[in-house]
Amino acid sequence: MTDARDGIGAPTLVCGFPKSGTTLVAALLDGHPDLLCFPEETWALKVASRFPHADWLDHILASEGVRRLGQGVADGPDGPRDFTGFDFARFESEAARRWAASDGSPRSLMESVVGAFGCALGRGGVVRWVEKSPEHELQLARHAADWPDLRVVHVVRDPRAVLCSFRRKRARHEQRIYVDGLAARWRAGIAAVVAHEERNPGAVTIVRYEDVVREHRATLTRILDALGCAWDAAVETPTLLGRPWRGNSMYAAQIEGISAASVERWQGEIDADERAVIEACLHDELAALGYCDDDGGPRRGARSSAVRVVLRHRAGPGARLRSLLRLRGLRRAKPAPVASEAFRRASSSVAQHPLMR
Repeated sequence: MTDARDGIGAPTLVCGFPKSGTTLVAALLDGHPDLLCFPEETWALKVASRFPHADWLDHILASEGVRRLGQGVADGPDGPRDFTGFDFARFESEAARRWAASDGSPRSLMESVVGAFGCALGRGGVVRWVEKSPEHELQLARHAADWPDLRVVHVVRDPRAVLCSFRRKRARHEQRIYVDGLAARWRAGIAAVVAHEERNPGAVTIVRYEDVVREHRATLTRILDALGCAWDAAVETPTLLGRPWRGNSMYAAQIEGISAASVERWQGEIDADERAVIEACLHDELAALGYCDDDGGPRRGARSSAVRVVLRHRAGPGARLRSLLRLRGLRRAKPAPVASEAFRRASSSVAQHPLMR
């Protein structure tokens, strides 16, 4: 049995709710010489939980995202991606070799894929590897058992902006996003990474998307410090496989480098009732992260706003009742532990935001 991790260093997972800037952060880290960033989502844990063991690697290699690596210039969810010159055949054969020689665990599955990717690029001896797949933050207890040296970078974005951006993404596929589901999932993500930091002090770094695009040098320096990597100017330009990456904005914008253009767009787009509901349900978290003044409580009228939102966006009495009960539960439930020492450690630079001084 061999170590599937050979040559790729320790793991780093980039976490966050969809449309929060996780892809941008991974693309900024892509150029650092000490980091190996896998450019697509592996969904390794989900594959391991849903499919027979004998099919795990095949499902990852055949997935839409990973398959793009062998397609040269391929259409992705955010426009064309240029993987020209990547030796996909070598990647596949090396992944199969590493996987066959491993202990067959979910940990080895991910390490086999990432290690094979590094081999195909001719890159070894890196300090850390980086991967982002949705819902990593909800699986951190399992990840920590697999990787005691795991580091987590959790990207948060104002949930009001997330709602507007994610709604555009869902609309492309004629799908919907609901305020109650978004608020619950956004809070759960923060609670999960804070709990992980409580169990593993120093393992989590929380950064705001708004700081990544507005104060990217200071924010990326903080991330690199947490990963044990020195500053390198390459992280000032987002790349995929070392080639410029032009962003995945839901506003049909192709972006050169880092742009803060989308930070305030939500203010002219969000429905007033949806805004009131989010601010009522997530008031403590919004205040702790510098997204609103800590005025002692959420704005009034949230109950009426919740009713109007549900009536507009939910169909059928059962779905409407469930949404109303969930929103009431969110308002009454304890917030994510944003007053804890673990949150303060993980979000040290966020605490210096002007609204928090």
